[in-house]
Amino acid sequence: MSSSSSSTTSSSTTSSVKNTSIPLPPPDAEIYHATCRFCNVGCGYDIFVFPIYKSGGPAKGQNAVVYNMNDQVFNRNLVNYQADYTSPVIPLGANYGTPWIGESMVTTTLKYNTNTGNWEPVYILEVPSSECPVNEGNYSTRGGKNALRNWSPFNDNAPGFKVFSTRIQTPLIRWNGSLQPVGWSYAIDVAARVAKYYMDNETTTYPSPVGPAATQVMAIRADHGGGQGGGVFSNLMPGLFLHMGLATPFVRFHYEVAFSFTQDALEEATNGNGTDTASMLDISIADVLVLWGINEYSTSTVNLIQHIFDNIDGSTISRKQTWFDPGEPAAAGNIIIVEARPSETVHAVAAKLGVSIQDAMNGNSDQFLFVQVNPGTDSELANAVAAYIYYTYPDVVNHFVQLYQSASSNGFAFNQDTYNYYIQYLQSKSLSDWLSEASSITGVPQNVIQKMGDMLAKPKSANGSTFYNRVLMEFEKGIIWSANYTPIYAVANLGIITGALSGRPGCGVSTGFGHQRGAAFPIPPPPPWQSNLSEGRQFFIQMHTYVPQQLKASGQTVSGTTIAEYIKNFYNQYTSSLVPQIYQYNPIIDYLIYSGYGKMLWMFTANPYKQTMSGEKLSQVLDNRSRLLQECVENTSSLGIPSSSSNAGTSPNYDTSAVAPQSLNSPPQTSTLVQ
Repeated sequence: MSSSSSSTTSSSTTSSVKNTSIPLPPPDAEIYHATCRFCNVGCGYDIFVFPIYKSGGPAKGQNAVVYNMNDQVFNRNLVNYQADYTSPVIPLGANYGTPWIGESMVTTTLKYNTNTGNWEPVYILEVPSSECPVNEGNYSTRGGKNALRNWSPFNDNAPGFKVFSTRIQTPLIRWNGSLQPVGWSYAIDVAARVAKYYMDNETTTYPSPVGPAATQVMAIRADHGGGQGGGVFSNLMPGLFLHMGLATPFVRFHYEVAFSFTQDALEEATNGNGTDTASMLDISIADVLVLWGINEYSTSTVNLIQHIFDNIDGSTISRKQTWFDPGEPAAAGNIIIVEARPSETVHAVAAKLGVSIQDAMNGNSDQFLFVQVNPGTDSELANAVAAYIYYTYPDVVNHFVQLYQSASSNGFAFNQDTYNYYIQYLQSKSLSDWLSEASSITGVPQNVIQKMGDMLAKPKSANGSTFYNRVLMEFEKGIIWSANYTPIYAVANLGIITGALSGRPGCGVSTGFGHQRGAAFPIPPPPPWQSNLSEGRQFFIQMHTYVPQQLKASGQTVSGTTIAEYIKNFYNQYTSSLVPQIYQYNPIIDYLIYSGYGKMLWMFTANPYKQTMSGEKLSQVLDNRSRLLQECVENTSSLGIPSSSSNAGTSPNYDTSAVAPQSLNSPPQTSTLVQ
């Protein structure tokens, strides 16, 4: 097993010594097990640590790559398996036991020897585990470089192996128009001094135990940190610092414009039953897979190429027969991808199935449908598909609704009132009106909308018996960042009437994620305009109760149509007002930044230029505000003005009446910061 260095590129450098071989772990190497640090799939990795002078051999028994597992769920037997590297590893050899080990899976670092009291050089190999049922030895391009994330004092990760030099080695500070490397002590001191100023000055006083809060500090932070325990530690520390130390209420996650959650609408649509209802097993046995606004090939690579591909190419038919009802037909799965453009996932699925993207778009394939939707119109598409199913397959809809109703005896709370409003909304227009209007808005041809409904809802039959499709839906930023609440609620409702939320094997509606969750932190205080600052943070309003109340208070009729229109009206201003009505206690951080609020922005493991609604607008504002501040700081320094100016300004005061709950016909207004 050998390879050679590739040519130098603008983003990486290579050593001059060509690679000769990968060091294999000896039989007595230290062995650890962990999940990948990156996406949500949770691929398993075997980690080998051994001295650089003590490598293993290629033959069976000469190395530590040994497995002893019998997986009866995914039908894989690796009992007493020993890896053999005496001949080239076959493609995807890890699926059968022997993993291919690439140079990016090796790093060299130092390890403290407690016996000798010396630091000694060691190899660390992070190898995709053939024993893990999640990846079966497979890996993404990110996971394949896990080893390179380990700290190393050496220029080469391993002798003669490629060296990537894109990682920042020291803190950087912008001065005179360019980023300058500085020491850690200096960087920590600068950050601490600025933060401390806003802890002591220009604060808003909260009741005990919060006390003075640094309300001039804005924060955009991650809620994850990957596997191997990183998620807990890398979230706890900034959580304590931002939410308790600075106690700023103006914090948002990397994927939202407010301190809210992706699944608000899904939680409400399912009456609190929640999200994340699918497993890898479900994905591998679903009849119909829906990927809505999620680019699996980039964000959850192994989930696509291992589990989804196995499903749609028919490799899991025998597994389906184990989990399906007696006599239920089992075939290769169908797949629907809803995207605004042909993503990498669309191309990968088309190549896998041998279907052209054009045929997938036109509805000419019975297995793969690519629905290219105009950005921001996903709600209209989901509702039109639901209307088609409601009018065309009423028996399917009634079957699942009766299933949910009967499940109430087992603790499943089905909200009949909300469902009745939904049906009223679907009945508010004829099917022809639904299809023509949705096609005009979304850009999706009517026949494709109908095709999507047929693939989701048309029952299976065998020997005179009827069986219902097992539908699994995954959604991500394509709809989270297009409007969030409304399209997610629409997709959830579509999942309800097609049985995706029926709890059967092969079903589910959930976010697809792109990273593991590891949030561990206290909740930040409420915004300063909340009427009772002693109350905890409120995240969102339960719209199925709030909107009918508002309609009744204004003398309007409560119906599915009026509820839908009410929600649409104020969500059109999602990022254009300080506190959209649904988040009246949860400020929109991006809007605050647009409007000149805040004097310090703390960003942690997030790229807000890409990870937000209206990212281009936010990036322009951040660039402009930071440039103006930079010029001010540099000009002040050149003039010799002391940094401890006495003109500190006054504490901010917020006009709380401007963000009180609004009446139906009065859109939320912006707050005013008085200084």
